[in-house]
Amino acid sequence: MWPLAFVCLIPLLEALRGRSALERFGVGWLAGTVAAVALVLVPTGTAVSRYFEIPHWQGYAAAFGLGQLFGALPFALFAVLAGDPGRQGPFERVGRTATALVLSETVRSSFLTGLPWGLLAYALAPVPLLAQSAVLGGAALVSALVAGANAAFFSMLEQLRRPAAAGIACAILALILVPAGRWLEAGPGLRRAGSAPPGGDVLRVTLVQGSLPEDWRRDATRVDEALDRLVALSEGRDAHVVAWPESAFSAPLPANFGLLRRGLASLEAPRPSFVLGAPRIGKGNPVRLHNSALVIDPELEIRDHHDKTRLVPFTEYVPAPFRWLGVRGLSETAGDRVRAVDVAGHRLGVSICYELVFASLSRDLVRDGARLLLNLSNDEWFGTRRGMEQHFAAAVFRAIETDRPLLRSTNTGITAGIDRLGRVVARLPEGVPAALSLDVRPRATRTPFVRLGNWVPWASALLLGALLARSRLRQGRSGQT
Repeated sequence: MWPLAFVCLIPLLEALRGRSALERFGVGWLAGTVAAVALVLVPTGTAVSRYFEIPHWQGYAAAFGLGQLFGALPFALFAVLAGDPGRQGPFERVGRTATALVLSETVRSSFLTGLPWGLLAYALAPVPLLAQSAVLGGAALVSALVAGANAAFFSMLEQLRRPAAAGIACAILALILVPAGRWLEAGPGLRRAGSAPPGGDVLRVTLVQGSLPEDWRRDATRVDEALDRLVALSEGRDAHVVAWPESAFSAPLPANFGLLRRGLASLEAPRPSFVLGAPRIGKGNPVRLHNSALVIDPELEIRDHHDKTRLVPFTEYVPAPFRWLGVRGLSETAGDRVRAVDVAGHRLGVSICYELVFASLSRDLVRDGARLLLNLSNDEWFGTRRGMEQHFAAAVFRAIETDRPLLRSTNTGITAGIDRLGRVVARLPEGVPAALSLDVRPRATRTPFVRLGNWVPWASALLLGALLARSRLRQGRSGQT
């Protein structure tokens, strides 16, 4: 349904016509509530009920509350900032709509540590050809262009100023399509592994999808059984690196490393390096529990690790405002900083599950030297393919923004390889134990988005301020007349 992205805001813009700021706030809140219910109520409610082992109605109630915070509130902000379309010409309307959308999504991406999920730009993930402008300004630039196109088409529906609106729409579509020329550049640098070992600087990576039942991961007596399945899926792959999903080994490390080492030792030599998810107990008093990705070399020694830096609110930690209100829950410890890890002679940027939706994290990994991105995840919590696909859409944009191949190893989700242009080269069917081997050519380029950072929200704030000042000045002159 991605073509609807270019017209989906038109009904809302029409509903805002002729309304006061307070009325627009209410209309936006209603629209955001409907959007949140349609988009995330089922997958989020299912995930909450499964994670906390509570009745589904309670999980759905919690998901509805989250939808009010991260869906309804940002939509209400958008409706206020977009202004009354009935009082705007086509140029102002396009500028107000695009900047208001970017700023509302920016608030959603930072409020209470942020939830940049289901951004307007992500609707174009199935057609990465149209999302290449993300290499310049990230998903925010794509959202701005798509929102601007909505406003331009909305203006074309009116009787007046159709030529101007049509010209603006054509200009926006050109801005969307021009970066697509990247598709003509040499080689995406990612393909399914062949029978022959790769040569040169090509890295062969095997992505393991264990499809371990959740009760296995919570039951200490099933650790051996889960380990046997993961090891069996890793055998005979002739890979440099084997990636296991988030929390694939559920026993805390390094205390239980002996058990993990015995399992890996059963693999025939030469063994690959491993990147695998596991809980890690850090040093300190009190004890620090991390959700981590650990690097294990062919000699079966832990060489490096990445601790998850972006924790999921209300599950992995409780935000400070809610702790003050007495809300308590599981408290994991966030990693100290974002950094790439060394694996098989290459710098890899590893993210864990939810970290994938934060563009700044992948950008920082590339700045730290990552030449390839790897995401370890477990999307089984969602219970439906809808949530899995929404998470996967973010992966497509992280690949485009950083000009890096991105690989995903999930327990149950979407295990796949995405090339630097956002094209899905290969993916495994969800819900079955399987492995996928890919030959990857790591890259060292730095895109404008990586070099400049997330500049689009700042530019949007400046443009919106200029448009508001111009509108106020025009109203003042009209009043004097």
